[in-house]
Parts: sequence; structure tokens; C-alpha cells
Amino acid sequence: MNELALQRVIDLLEATVVGVGKPEYSCKQFLMTLLAVQTGGITQRELAQRLGITESGVSRSYKSLGPEGSGCLKKEGGKVVADDHVIESLKEIFKDW
Repeated sequence: MNELALQRVIDLLEATVVGVGKPEYSCKQFLMTLLAVQTGGITQRELAQRLGITESGVSRSYKSLGPEGSGCLKKEGGKVVADDHVIESLKEIFKDW
């Protein structure tokens, strides 16, 4: 197992979903954040399809991760996108790759 890769994933989780004062998170919320990063913006309907949850489940997760929650995600042009601090954390964590 590549311990460095695993540590970077843990660092990413702590710097995004957990590291902003959020006491709890789910795997789906972490994946939602990663999908927003990977796609550069994704609709709530697309998130629901990709994550295998309802659109209301996406809405609840967004409430926890959006501006009124941890601040990991925001909406731009009808799409869910990662906040700048998430992108910067990713760049820092993976700068040597």
C-alpha cells in the first residue's frame, strides 16, 4: 500500500470536509465535494445520480457543506462547485504529484 497516497487522502479529507469546523461528515459528502472538484461544477440532479441518492439528499448534504454549513461548496450558475479553499488545499496536498 502506498502510505503517502493514503496520507494525502486523509489530509484532503481533513482540509476540506472536516477541517472547517464540521463535527461530522459522511462518505457521500466527501464524494460530493470531490465530484464538484473533478467536474468543475455539477448539478444537484447529476450529483444525485452519481451518488445514488435522492435530490433531497443532495440538498441536505449541500446545506451541511455549503456557505451556511462548512463552506466547502457553493453554487455558481446552477451548479455546485468547490469553494476556493478546497481547490487550494488540493493543490497544496498534491503539489509533488
